[in-house]
Amino acid sequence: MKSDKVLAIIPAAGSGTRFNAEMPKQFFLVGGKPLIEYTVKPFLESDLVTKICIPINKIEGIYKNLSFFNHPKVEFIEGGNSRAESVLRGLEHNKNSDFEYVYTHDSVRPNLNIKDLEKLYEEIKSSNSDLVFFYVPIRDSIKEYRKCGDTTISRDDYYLVQTPQISNRKCLEISLKKCI
Repeated sequence: MKSDKVLAIIPAAGSGTRFNAEMPKQFFLVGGKPLIEYTVKPFLESDLVTKICIPINKIEGIYKNLSFFNHPKVEFIEGGNSRAESVLRGLEHNKNSDFEYVYTHDSVRPNLNIKDLEKLYEEIKSSNSDLVFFYVPIRDSIKEYRKCGDTTISRDDYYLVQTPQISNRKCLEISLKKCI
């Protein structure tokens, strides 16, 4: 499937402090390979994606050991202090490129395949939306904390947003700048 030029930004600058391990979770070995190897693979293999920008923590030289470190599609840049800042840095780093769309995906979410990327791309093109993403319905109860007692909220009004997401590049940049 051929496309317009599509950029993928996979933020990987996080330290994974909640993971409570000696190394960031993107380097956790699964089947003998770092988790990020599985995450990046569908983007490398996709004809939709022409460039993959990976914001990283400069301190971690371990990235040089990844199988895709010298891949022509991949570029590593210095990440920000948050996921939003890292994505914005990826967009600004590629400002002079003519990417119409951008995928954003978490570096520790390997449950992705090329068909998922194609579905998102087809949907954003056909719907003329600014953002398309996968989501799952909430099955658990949701409670809102209040000083006078908890209140149950209708889970039908909410869903859990997943990555990857695909956005209109210009709209994503404007939104991130407003949020940051």
